[in-house]
Amino acid sequence: MGKFTKASLSQWAEFECIRQLYLTLGSRDPNWMEPTREIVPLNRIRRGQNRIVLNLGTQYGQKIYRILSNFPTTHFRSGPKGNPSTTPLTKDKLEELYTLSKNGENDHLLLEYSFPITGSFLEYLFGVENDQLPVIDQIGNIIPDILIFSKDGLTENPNTELTVNGDLQVITKESDNHRIGINICDIKMSHQDSIGKKHFIEILYYSFALSHYLNEIGLNDKFYVNVHGNGILPNIENPYFANTKDFHDYTIQLKWVETVKLFTNFRQIIKNLYQNRPHQIEKVPLNIQPSCGRCNYLEDCKKSLGASLEDKTRLDLRLIPYTSQSISDQLFDQGFTNVGDVSERISKIQVGNTPEPIYAELPTLDLKSRALATQETVFPREGEINSVSIPKFTDISIIVNLEGDP
Repeated sequence: MGKFTKASLSQWAEFECIRQLYLTLGSRDPNWMEPTREIVPLNRIRRGQNRIVLNLGTQYGQKIYRILSNFPTTHFRSGPKGNPSTTPLTKDKLEELYTLSKNGENDHLLLEYSFPITGSFLEYLFGVENDQLPVIDQIGNIIPDILIFSKDGLTENPNTELTVNGDLQVITKESDNHRIGINICDIKMSHQDSIGKKHFIEILYYSFALSHYLNEIGLNDKFYVNVHGNGILPNIENPYFANTKDFHDYTIQLKWVETVKLFTNFRQIIKNLYQNRPHQIEKVPLNIQPSCGRCNYLEDCKKSLGASLEDKTRLDLRLIPYTSQSISDQLFDQGFTNVGDVSERISKIQVGNTPEPIYAELPTLDLKSRALATQETVFPREGEINSVSIPKFTDISIIVNLEGDP
Protein backbone atom coordinates (compact mmCIF):
# COMPACT_ATOMS: atom_id res chain seq x y z
CA MET A 1 0.00 0.00 0.00
CA GLY A 2 1.12 3.57 -0.63
CA LYS A 3 1.08 6.39 1.89
CA PHE A 4 -1.56 7.45 4.36
CA THR A 5 -1.08 10.81 6.10
CA LYS A 6 -3.20 13.77 7.13
CA ALA A 7 -2.60 15.13 3.60
CA SER A 8 -4.73 12.23 2.32
CA LEU A 9 -7.65 13.66 4.27
CA SER A 10 -7.13 17.32 3.41
CA GLN A 11 -6.83 16.40 -0.28
CA TRP A 12 -10.05 14.41 -0.08
CA ALA A 13 -11.85 17.33 1.58
CA GLU A 14 -10.64 19.70 -1.13
CA PHE A 15 -10.92 17.53 -4.27
CA GLU A 16 -13.54 14.94 -3.25
CA CYS A 17 -12.04 12.64 -5.85
CA ILE A 18 -12.20 8.92 -5.15
CA ARG A 19 -9.61 8.07 -7.81
CA GLN A 20 -7.06 10.51 -6.38
CA LEU A 21 -7.49 8.90 -2.95
CA TYR A 22 -7.29 5.41 -4.45
CA LEU A 23 -4.09 6.14 -6.35
CA THR A 24 -2.49 7.69 -3.27
CA LEU A 25 -3.32 4.65 -1.16
CA GLY A 26 -2.80 1.83 -3.63
CA SER A 27 -0.42 3.02 -6.32
CA ARG A 28 1.69 0.13 -7.72
CA ASP A 29 0.27 -2.29 -5.13
CA PRO A 30 -1.07 -5.47 -6.83
CA ASN A 31 -3.37 -6.01 -3.86
CA TRP A 32 -5.11 -2.75 -4.75
CA MET A 33 -4.65 -2.45 -8.48
CA GLU A 34 -5.58 -4.98 -11.18
CA PRO A 35 -4.05 -4.98 -13.64
CA THR A 36 -1.03 -3.18 -12.21
CA ARG A 37 0.47 -0.48 -14.37
CA GLU A 38 2.60 2.60 -14.09
CA ILE A 39 0.85 5.90 -13.45
CA VAL A 40 1.22 8.37 -16.33
CA PRO A 41 3.58 11.07 -15.00
CA LEU A 42 2.89 14.77 -15.18
CA ASN A 43 4.30 16.43 -18.31
CA ARG A 44 5.46 19.39 -16.24
CA ILE A 45 7.30 19.98 -12.99
CA ARG A 46 4.95 20.24 -10.04
CA ARG A 47 6.72 22.40 -7.52
CA GLY A 48 4.22 22.05 -4.70
CA GLN A 49 3.70 24.78 -2.19
CA ASN A 50 5.85 27.86 -2.42
CA ARG A 51 8.76 27.61 0.02
CA ILE A 52 8.20 31.22 1.05
CA VAL A 53 4.59 30.45 2.00
CA LEU A 54 5.68 27.41 4.02
CA ASN A 55 8.30 29.47 5.83
CA LEU A 56 5.76 32.18 6.62
CA GLY A 57 3.45 29.54 8.08
CA THR A 58 6.25 28.15 10.24
CA GLN A 59 7.19 31.61 11.45
CA TYR A 60 3.59 32.41 12.33
CA GLY A 61 3.25 29.18 14.29
CA GLN A 62 6.44 29.93 16.20
CA LYS A 63 5.13 33.41 17.04
CA ILE A 64 2.00 31.86 18.55
CA TYR A 65 4.06 29.29 20.44
CA ARG A 66 6.21 32.02 21.98
CA ILE A 67 3.10 33.72 23.37
CA LEU A 68 1.60 30.49 24.69
CA SER A 69 4.90 29.34 26.20
CA ASN A 70 4.66 32.22 28.68
CA PHE A 71 1.60 30.66 30.29
CA PRO A 72 2.55 28.89 33.55
CA THR A 73 0.65 25.74 32.56
CA THR A 74 2.07 25.33 29.04
CA HIS A 75 4.15 22.20 28.44
CA PHE A 76 6.74 21.87 25.68
CA ARG A 77 10.27 20.71 25.03
CA SER A 78 12.50 23.52 23.89
CA GLY A 79 14.26 22.92 20.60
CA PRO A 80 16.53 25.04 18.40
CA LYS A 81 16.18 28.78 19.05
CA GLY A 82 13.80 28.03 21.92
CA ASN A 83 10.95 26.83 19.70
CA PRO A 84 8.94 23.75 20.74
CA SER A 85 10.18 20.47 19.33
CA THR A 86 8.13 17.31 18.84
CA THR A 87 7.66 15.43 22.12
CA PRO A 88 6.05 11.99 22.61
CA LEU A 89 2.75 12.03 24.52
CA THR A 90 3.62 9.11 26.77
CA LYS A 91 1.47 7.39 29.36
CA ASP A 92 3.69 8.81 32.11
CA LYS A 93 3.20 12.35 30.80
CA LEU A 94 -0.55 11.84 30.73
CA GLU A 95 -0.54 10.51 34.30
CA GLU A 96 1.38 13.63 35.33
CA LEU A 97 -1.14 15.87 33.56
CA TYR A 98 -4.03 14.08 35.23
CA THR A 99 -2.62 14.82 38.68
CA LEU A 100 -1.92 18.45 37.81
CA SER A 101 -5.36 18.98 36.27
CA LYS A 102 -7.26 17.35 39.12
CA ASN A 103 -5.42 19.36 41.79
CA GLY A 104 -5.49 22.72 39.99
CA GLU A 105 -7.99 25.13 38.46
CA ASN A 106 -6.13 26.08 35.28
CA ASP A 107 -6.15 24.41 31.89
CA HIS A 108 -2.92 22.86 30.59
CA LEU A 109 -1.57 23.35 27.07
CA LEU A 110 0.75 20.94 25.27
CA LEU A 111 2.68 22.21 22.25
CA GLU A 112 3.82 19.81 19.50
CA TYR A 113 3.15 16.60 21.43
CA SER A 114 2.85 13.48 19.26
CA PHE A 115 1.14 10.13 19.60
CA PRO A 116 1.14 7.03 17.37
CA ILE A 117 -1.65 5.74 15.16
CA THR A 118 -2.90 2.60 16.87
CA GLY A 119 -3.89 -0.67 15.29
CA SER A 120 -7.42 -0.29 16.68
CA PHE A 121 -7.81 3.04 14.91
CA LEU A 122 -6.72 1.51 11.60
CA GLU A 123 -9.17 -1.33 12.17
CA TYR A 124 -11.92 1.24 12.70
CA LEU A 125 -10.83 3.25 9.66
CA PHE A 126 -10.55 0.34 7.20
CA GLY A 127 -13.35 -1.73 8.74
CA VAL A 128 -11.30 -4.93 9.09
CA GLU A 129 -9.73 -7.05 11.82
CA ASN A 130 -6.10 -6.61 12.83
CA ASP A 131 -4.81 -9.55 10.79
CA GLN A 132 -6.35 -8.03 7.64
CA LEU A 133 -4.88 -4.54 8.02
CA PRO A 134 -2.89 -3.16 5.07
CA VAL A 135 0.84 -2.71 5.23
CA ILE A 136 1.28 1.03 4.78
CA ASP A 137 4.53 2.34 3.32
CA GLN A 138 4.27 5.80 4.84
CA ILE A 139 2.32 6.49 8.02
CA GLY A 140 3.65 8.87 10.62
CA ASN A 141 2.75 9.85 14.15
CA ILE A 142 0.06 12.43 14.72
CA ILE A 143 1.32 15.81 15.90
CA PRO A 144 -1.43 18.32 16.74
CA ASP A 145 -0.13 21.85 17.22
CA ILE A 146 -1.89 22.30 20.55
CA LEU A 147 -3.61 19.97 23.00
CA ILE A 148 -5.66 21.60 25.76
CA PHE A 149 -6.45 19.63 28.92
CA SER A 150 -9.47 21.09 30.68
CA LYS A 151 -11.35 19.86 33.73
CA ASP A 152 -14.41 22.02 33.12
CA GLY A 153 -14.46 22.31 29.31
CA LEU A 154 -13.82 25.27 27.01
CA THR A 155 -17.35 26.08 25.83
CA GLU A 156 -20.85 26.42 27.24
CA ASN A 157 -21.87 23.23 25.47
CA PRO A 158 -22.12 20.13 27.67
CA ASN A 159 -18.81 18.28 27.73
CA THR A 160 -19.21 15.37 25.31
CA GLU A 161 -16.90 12.42 24.77
CA LEU A 162 -15.97 10.93 21.41
CA THR A 163 -15.90 7.17 21.96
CA VAL A 164 -13.72 4.74 20.02
CA ASN A 165 -16.68 3.58 17.92
CA GLY A 166 -17.51 7.16 16.91
CA ASP A 167 -20.49 7.62 19.22
CA LEU A 168 -20.97 10.66 21.46
CA GLN A 169 -21.41 10.37 25.22
CA VAL A 170 -22.35 13.35 27.41
CA ILE A 171 -20.11 13.65 30.46
CA THR A 172 -22.15 13.70 33.67
CA LYS A 173 -20.97 15.08 36.99
CA GLU A 174 -22.35 12.08 38.82
CA SER A 175 -20.26 9.43 37.06
CA ASP A 176 -17.56 11.12 34.97
CA ASN A 177 -16.67 14.31 36.83
CA HIS A 178 -13.20 12.95 37.60
CA ARG A 179 -12.20 12.68 33.93
CA ILE A 180 -10.23 15.39 32.11
CA GLY A 181 -11.30 16.55 28.67
CA ILE A 182 -8.82 17.03 25.82
CA ASN A 183 -9.32 19.53 23.00
CA ILE A 184 -7.30 19.96 19.82
CA CYS A 185 -6.34 23.22 18.12
CA ASP A 186 -4.24 23.80 15.02
CA ILE A 187 -2.52 26.96 13.81
CA LYS A 188 -2.97 27.96 10.17
CA MET A 189 -1.43 30.85 8.23
CA SER A 190 -4.79 31.43 6.55
CA HIS A 191 -7.32 34.22 6.77
CA GLN A 192 -10.31 33.34 8.91
CA ASP A 193 -12.58 33.44 5.85
CA SER A 194 -10.42 30.75 4.23
CA ILE A 195 -10.69 28.27 7.10
CA GLY A 196 -12.83 25.40 5.90
CA LYS A 197 -13.34 21.69 5.53
CA LYS A 198 -9.78 20.82 4.47
CA HIS A 199 -8.60 22.24 7.81
CA PHE A 200 -11.39 20.81 9.94
CA ILE A 201 -11.04 17.27 8.61
CA GLU A 202 -7.53 17.16 10.11
CA ILE A 203 -8.96 18.03 13.54
CA LEU A 204 -11.54 15.26 13.13
CA TYR A 205 -8.80 12.81 12.19
CA TYR A 206 -6.73 13.77 15.25
CA SER A 207 -9.78 13.45 17.50
CA PHE A 208 -10.69 9.92 16.40
CA ALA A 209 -7.06 8.78 16.54
CA LEU A 210 -6.53 10.27 20.02
CA SER A 211 -9.65 8.56 21.35
CA HIS A 212 -8.23 5.21 20.21
CA TYR A 213 -4.79 6.02 21.64
CA LEU A 214 -6.24 6.79 25.09
CA ASN A 215 -8.15 3.52 25.01
CA GLU A 216 -5.09 1.55 23.85
CA ILE A 217 -2.90 2.73 26.74
CA GLY A 218 -5.68 2.25 29.28
CA LEU A 219 -6.28 5.89 30.21
CA ASN A 220 -9.79 6.43 28.87
CA ASP A 221 -11.00 6.18 32.46
CA LYS A 222 -9.09 9.39 33.22
CA PHE A 223 -9.28 11.32 29.94
CA TYR A 224 -11.69 11.76 27.06
CA VAL A 225 -11.67 13.63 23.76
CA ASN A 226 -14.16 16.50 24.03
CA VAL A 227 -15.99 17.18 20.76
CA HIS A 228 -16.84 20.74 21.84
CA GLY A 229 -14.05 23.31 21.84
CA ASN A 230 -11.79 22.10 19.01
CA GLY A 231 -10.78 24.55 16.33
CA ILE A 232 -8.33 26.41 14.13
CA LEU A 233 -6.41 29.58 15.01
CA PRO A 234 -6.32 31.63 11.78
CA ASN A 235 -3.87 34.32 10.83
CA ILE A 236 -4.49 37.30 13.11
CA GLU A 237 -2.65 40.59 13.18
CA ASN A 238 -0.56 41.35 16.27
CA PRO A 239 -1.67 38.28 18.26
CA TYR A 240 -1.74 38.46 22.03
CA PHE A 241 -3.42 36.16 24.53
CA ALA A 242 -3.64 36.76 28.27
CA ASN A 243 -4.74 33.22 29.09
CA THR A 244 -6.12 30.01 27.60
CA LYS A 245 -9.66 31.38 27.33
CA ASP A 246 -8.34 34.45 25.50
CA PHE A 247 -6.50 32.21 23.04
CA HIS A 248 -9.50 29.95 22.56
CA ASP A 249 -11.78 32.90 21.80
CA TYR A 250 -9.69 33.65 18.70
CA THR A 251 -10.09 30.15 17.23
CA ILE A 252 -12.58 29.22 14.52
CA GLN A 253 -14.65 26.53 16.19
CA LEU A 254 -15.32 23.15 14.65
CA LYS A 255 -19.05 22.44 14.86
CA TRP A 256 -19.03 18.72 15.41
CA VAL A 257 -22.49 17.64 14.28
CA GLU A 258 -22.24 19.60 11.01
CA THR A 259 -18.61 18.72 10.31
CA VAL A 260 -18.09 15.11 11.39
CA LYS A 261 -19.71 13.92 8.13
CA LEU A 262 -16.47 14.93 6.39
CA PHE A 263 -14.61 12.21 8.27
CA THR A 264 -17.37 9.59 8.23
CA ASN A 265 -17.73 9.99 4.45
CA PHE A 266 -13.97 9.69 4.04
CA ARG A 267 -13.97 6.57 6.21
CA GLN A 268 -16.76 5.00 4.16
CA ILE A 269 -14.83 5.60 0.92
CA ILE A 270 -11.68 4.10 2.46
CA LYS A 271 -13.59 1.02 3.64
CA ASN A 272 -15.22 0.48 0.24
CA LEU A 273 -11.93 0.84 -1.63
CA TYR A 274 -10.07 -1.50 0.71
CA GLN A 275 -12.69 -4.19 1.22
CA ASN A 276 -13.51 -4.41 -2.51
CA ARG A 277 -9.94 -4.33 -3.79
CA PRO A 278 -8.36 -4.88 -6.26
CA HIS A 279 -9.73 -2.29 -8.66
CA GLN A 280 -9.10 -1.43 -12.27
CA ILE A 281 -7.95 2.19 -12.28
CA GLU A 282 -10.23 3.24 -15.10
CA LYS A 283 -13.31 2.01 -13.21
CA VAL A 284 -12.63 4.04 -10.07
CA PRO A 285 -14.78 7.23 -10.15
CA LEU A 286 -12.96 10.50 -10.73
CA ASN A 287 -13.89 14.15 -10.36
CA ILE A 288 -12.41 16.34 -13.09
CA GLN A 289 -12.29 19.98 -11.94
CA PRO A 290 -10.12 23.09 -12.25
CA SER A 291 -8.22 22.05 -9.10
CA CYS A 292 -6.91 19.01 -11.00
CA GLY A 293 -4.11 21.26 -12.18
CA ARG A 294 -2.57 20.76 -8.73
CA CYS A 295 -2.95 16.97 -8.72
CA ASN A 296 -0.13 14.49 -9.38
CA TYR A 297 -2.48 12.19 -11.30
CA LEU A 298 -3.87 14.69 -13.82
CA GLU A 299 -2.21 13.18 -16.90
CA ASP A 300 -3.26 9.66 -15.92
CA CYS A 301 -6.89 10.69 -15.55
CA LYS A 302 -6.80 12.64 -18.82
CA LYS A 303 -5.48 9.60 -20.66
CA SER A 304 -8.17 7.36 -19.18
CA LEU A 305 -10.78 9.81 -20.50
CA GLY A 306 -9.36 9.70 -24.02
CA ALA A 307 -7.25 12.88 -24.08
CA SER A 308 -4.63 11.17 -26.26
CA LEU A 309 -7.12 10.17 -28.96
CA GLU A 310 -6.63 11.78 -32.36
CA ASP A 311 -10.38 11.99 -32.92
CA LYS A 312 -11.30 14.67 -30.38
CA THR A 313 -15.01 14.05 -30.79
CA ARG A 314 -14.47 10.83 -28.83
CA LEU A 315 -13.11 12.64 -25.77
CA ASP A 316 -15.10 12.00 -22.62
CA LEU A 317 -17.41 14.98 -22.04
CA ARG A 318 -15.85 15.46 -18.57
CA LEU A 319 -12.81 16.89 -20.36
CA ILE A 320 -14.80 19.93 -21.46
CA PRO A 321 -13.11 22.69 -19.43
CA TYR A 322 -14.86 24.03 -16.36
CA THR A 323 -17.68 21.52 -16.50
CA SER A 324 -18.71 20.62 -12.96
CA GLN A 325 -19.48 17.08 -11.83
CA SER A 326 -23.17 17.93 -11.46
CA ILE A 327 -23.41 19.27 -15.04
CA SER A 328 -21.56 16.22 -16.35
CA ASP A 329 -23.98 13.95 -14.52
CA GLN A 330 -26.95 15.76 -16.06
CA LEU A 331 -25.45 15.32 -19.53
CA PHE A 332 -24.84 11.62 -18.93
CA ASP A 333 -28.44 11.25 -17.73
CA GLN A 334 -29.63 12.72 -21.03
CA GLY A 335 -27.60 10.27 -23.11
CA PHE A 336 -24.49 12.36 -23.84
CA THR A 337 -21.17 10.52 -23.50
CA ASN A 338 -18.46 12.41 -25.37
CA VAL A 339 -17.49 15.77 -26.84
CA GLY A 340 -19.00 14.85 -30.21
CA ASP A 341 -22.38 14.19 -28.64
CA VAL A 342 -22.33 17.55 -26.89
CA SER A 343 -21.20 19.54 -29.93
CA GLU A 344 -23.89 17.99 -32.13
CA ARG A 345 -26.87 17.80 -29.80
CA ILE A 346 -26.48 20.33 -26.98
CA SER A 347 -28.45 22.94 -28.93
CA LYS A 348 -31.42 20.57 -29.06
CA ILE A 349 -31.98 20.70 -25.29
CA GLN A 350 -35.18 22.64 -24.71
CA VAL A 351 -35.19 25.20 -21.91
CA GLY A 352 -38.21 24.49 -19.73
CA ASN A 353 -40.13 26.72 -17.36
CA THR A 354 -38.58 25.05 -14.30
CA PRO A 355 -34.99 26.30 -13.91
CA GLU A 356 -32.30 23.62 -14.15
CA PRO A 357 -28.58 24.21 -13.46
CA ILE A 358 -27.65 23.02 -16.95
CA TYR A 359 -29.72 25.73 -18.68
CA ALA A 360 -27.24 28.48 -17.76
CA GLU A 361 -24.38 26.37 -19.15
CA LEU A 362 -25.88 25.56 -22.56
CA PRO A 363 -24.31 28.45 -24.57
CA THR A 364 -20.80 27.87 -23.25
CA LEU A 365 -21.09 24.08 -23.48
CA ASP A 366 -21.93 24.53 -27.15
CA LEU A 367 -18.91 26.78 -27.76
CA LYS A 368 -16.42 24.70 -25.79
CA SER A 369 -17.51 21.35 -27.20
CA ARG A 370 -17.35 22.62 -30.80
CA ALA A 371 -13.91 24.11 -30.16
CA LEU A 372 -12.66 20.81 -28.73
CA ALA A 373 -14.18 18.74 -31.51
CA THR A 374 -12.73 20.87 -34.32
CA GLN A 375 -9.56 21.99 -32.50
CA GLU A 376 -10.28 25.49 -33.77
CA THR A 377 -11.34 28.80 -32.28
CA VAL A 378 -15.13 29.01 -32.20
CA PHE A 379 -17.09 32.23 -31.81
CA PRO A 380 -20.77 32.61 -30.85
CA ARG A 381 -23.19 32.76 -33.72
CA GLU A 382 -24.90 36.08 -34.25
CA GLY A 383 -27.51 36.62 -31.55
CA GLU A 384 -26.27 33.73 -29.43
CA ILE A 385 -24.40 35.68 -26.74
CA ASN A 386 -26.27 34.75 -23.56
CA SER A 387 -25.70 34.87 -19.83
CA VAL A 388 -23.68 31.95 -18.50
CA SER A 389 -24.96 32.35 -14.95
CA ILE A 390 -28.63 33.43 -15.09
CA PRO A 391 -31.13 31.04 -16.75
CA LYS A 392 -33.33 32.33 -19.54
CA PHE A 393 -36.39 32.04 -17.30
CA THR A 394 -35.88 32.91 -13.64
CA ASP A 395 -37.76 34.62 -10.84
CA ILE A 396 -34.58 36.36 -9.62
CA SER A 397 -34.85 40.13 -9.27
CA ILE A 398 -31.74 42.27 -9.49
CA ILE A 399 -32.04 45.65 -7.78
CA VAL A 400 -29.40 48.30 -8.43
CA ASN A 401 -29.36 51.08 -5.86
CA LEU A 402 -27.21 54.14 -6.65
CA GLU A 403 -26.68 56.69 -3.90
CA GLY A 404 -24.50 59.75 -3.55
CA ASP A 405 -23.23 61.64 -0.54
CA PRO A 406 -24.70 65.17 -0.09
